[in-house]
This record gives sequence, structure tokens and C-alpha cells, in this order.
Amino acid sequence: LEAACRIAVDKGKFRMAWIGMADPATHLLKPVASSGFVDDYLDQIRIDLLEPNTATGPAAHSFHSGEHTICNDIEHELYRQWKSHALEHGYRSLAAFPLRCEGRIVGVFSFYASELGFFVEDETKLLDEMAMDISFALEVNRREESRRRAEEELRWRTAFFEAQVDCALDGMLVVDNQGKKILQNRQLNDLL
Repeated sequence: LEAACRIAVDKGKFRMAWIGMADPATHLLKPVASSGFVDDYLDQIRIDLLEPNTATGPAAHSFHSGEHTICNDIEHELYRQWKSHALEHGYRSLAAFPLRCEGRIVGVFSFYASELGFFVEDETKLLDEMAMDISFALEVNRREESRRRAEEELRWRTAFFEAQVDCALDGMLVVDNQGKKILQNRQLNDLL
């Protein structure tokens, strides 16, 4: 996610880019990655996705609607408490794009430009595609994490099973469905 933000700033010439992920426990859109001229901007904004006063900005709107949200003139189109803070940082336009994972919106990718009217149709299409690519990466990452946890649990269960077989008082032989030996314990060795 940090790399995606850095690429957006370096290659896309954005003043700042950040990714916020929804925290299910607090209902906050928490910044998890950023790049560019951030300074203390992300420390100043607090986006509670359930609070009507903070859940109407572009990032929250994008999160709730599942569509990108464009604000091409922060000074005249954005009526949020952090508008003056954004202008002080040189942000003049912003766009927010939803990030999905397994069919649910889990976060938002926000881009800030120092020019008015920065987000035109061609730019918006590219950013929609970038958000879809990041969503795909998030999904792959979650699946890989789930696979890794399942593999770890299988290792633990296998080790536990092998310990039980090895400590059994009776001789034990474990075979697969073709009759091939998989495991035998010490007690069976002693009996044989």
C-alpha cells in the first residue's frame, strides 16, 4: 500500500496520496499508507463512517456509495472542517476511490492534487483501474493469509496427531486409502 501511494505521487504527480482502511471495531477510516506532502494532515482528519458530520466528505462518500468521488475545487466545493487545513497544505483538488475485498468495500484510496480541476475523465479512468488493481492485490493478500493460517493449523494438528499416536500404549499403524503406510508408532515397532 505504501508503494502504491509512492507510485501515485512519483509517477502521477499528485501532491499527496493516502489509503484508509475501515476499522470494524471503531468505524473509523484509518490511514494505513501515505506518500507525498502529508505533513500532519492525516493527523488532523478523523473520518467516523457512522458519524453524520464526518461521513459526508469525499472519502466517506466513496466508501458508502462504492463509487469514486471527485472534488475538483476544494475551496468552493468542500464544506468540511478540514477544508482550511487542506488548502494550507496546497491541496486544491481531491478524488477518493473505493477499495473492495471479497465483494465488500474495505477502504478508500484518496489522491490530492495542487491544481484545480485536476481530475478529468481520462485521469479518473486510470485511477479507477488502479483502485481495482489494489483491490485485487488486497484480495490475493487476504486469501494468501487465510491459506497460510490454514496451513499452520494443519501443521499443528498433524504434529498433535503424531504425538498422540507415538505416545499410545497400543501399537498403531496409519495407512492411506491405498493401504500405503503413513505412520507407525514405537509401540508397534517394539511389538514387531
